Amino acid sequence: MTLRLQHCPRTITTAVVVASYLAGGCHHGRVEPLPRAVEQAPYRLADNGLLEVREDIIPALTFSPAIKSSIIGELHGVGEVDFSPGALTAVRIPFDGIVESVDVTAGDTVATGKPLARIRSSELARIRADIKRIESTLVGQRDALRRSQELVQADAISNRRVIELQSSIGALEAESSGLAIALRAAQAPTEGEDLFELVARRDGEVIVRNVDPGEQVRDPENEPAFVIADPSVLMVRGDFPERDSPYLRVGAECVLEIPALGEERFPGRLRSVVRSIDPGSRTIEVTCDFTRVDPRLRAHMLSRIVTQVQGEPVVVVPRDSVLLRRDTRVVLVRKEGRFLERRPVKVGPNIGQNLAILSGVQEGEEVVSSGAVLLDGELDKLL
Repeated sequence: MTLRLQHCPRTITTAVVVASYLAGGCHHGRVEPLPRAVEQAPYRLADNGLLEVREDIIPALTFSPAIKSSIIGELHGVGEVDFSPGALTAVRIPFDGIVESVDVTAGDTVATGKPLARIRSSELARIRADIKRIESTLVGQRDALRRSQELVQADAISNRRVIELQSSIGALEAESSGLAIALRAAQAPTEGEDLFELVARRDGEVIVRNVDPGEQVRDPENEPAFVIADPSVLMVRGDFPERDSPYLRVGAECVLEIPALGEERFPGRLRSVVRSIDPGSRTIEVTCDFTRVDPRLRAHMLSRIVTQVQGEPVVVVPRDSVLLRRDTRVVLVRKEGRFLERRPVKVGPNIGQNLAILSGVQEGEEVVSSGAVLLDGELDKLL
């Protein structure tokens, strides 16, 4: 093609100027345009229906192989850190009285036998006085029984008196024994008057204190005066959705995530799975023990529970490689060289950052795991 131009007016269009410039300027003679290279499109639909990607773009894509995994699901629950069974000891005041002094507060570490508080109790004073009275009475009745037995042997009196004394002594001994047992259960000695010292019954940390000096305490069945816990024995008590209940197994490994402690993950194991569903929340309760108890952990911290479900090996691919097209999920599978195939797949549950593929992709095939959305859109333009 040739152009014949007689002059170069100032009003020449931009397109002509560009064409003239590319042809080597404005001349009154024949103009020979220079050949221009046409840039190859980044994507092309090949005759076989595959998407052909330009060679220089291939290195910018990320491909991941489809692999087989025996983990067929990852279940997520929520809960909070709690003390394990047996880690808590409630210390109650066994007698009505008035708190004279308190030696510890919440957060203190105590050893077995350490005094916690002192209580003045008229009830305790009465019990101790009753024991002394009974012991004094028993001394006299045992002496009377001995003399009566001697008189019976001498045929001076009948055996009736001996039987009466034996019955009375038995009743007094039973009463004394009952009072002594009550004092031993309260770890209170039989000697003394109205003062009672409440002591720790285990090593641990005081996590609850409910009494103050001068307070009058009544009803020993009410809330405990102190609660002592072993801070090294912790667990997570949590809930999973009802749909997960068939897959939860006692002894399964779990991972505990504590938001208050950042992104650190703590290993654990499912200790128990309740055999019933909560009718209100439609959840199932589980407990999970820590494999390692971190000293930063505190009771009632929020926690997430992640546990994996084991089963027959299945093919998995990165979740980002699976695209949703209307009601169908697809992946872009790498064929030989620079060709990609858009292939429908049937997916299973999430497995961490991966997704189970039940059909559509074979183990070892490579899928686009980064940039798949863009490529899928380009293929739509070409079809």
